[in-house]
Amino acid sequence: MIRTNLQFIPVESSCELQVADKLIAERRPFSKPLKLDGELRYLPDFLLHDCKEPWVMEVFGMTNDGKYQTHTLETVLPGQVHFCWQLSPEVNGQMPLFPR
Repeated sequence: MIRTNLQFIPVESSCELQVADKLIAERRPFSKPLKLDGELRYLPDFLLHDCKEPWVMEVFGMTNDGKYQTHTLETVLPGQVHFCWQLSPEVNGQMPLFPR
């Protein structure tokens, strides 16, 4: 089974659920790329489409998992992906404002 929000957008965590719901509440146009089993290439958690270029939005949720942390570091290496917005749950439990 795939977890979704009330609008049937697939999410992988409660943090992604909060981000999707907030994007919808703010009426921001976005997409949620689907990650298929066995797919090796990087896909962002969300793409925000009301900016000059689509902005990558990433949720880093499993802060206590070493393998996940290693993947996170590989994802954010300079030159691979430029993040405009990211969320880590340990940051005061506050969601950062979305880019304008």
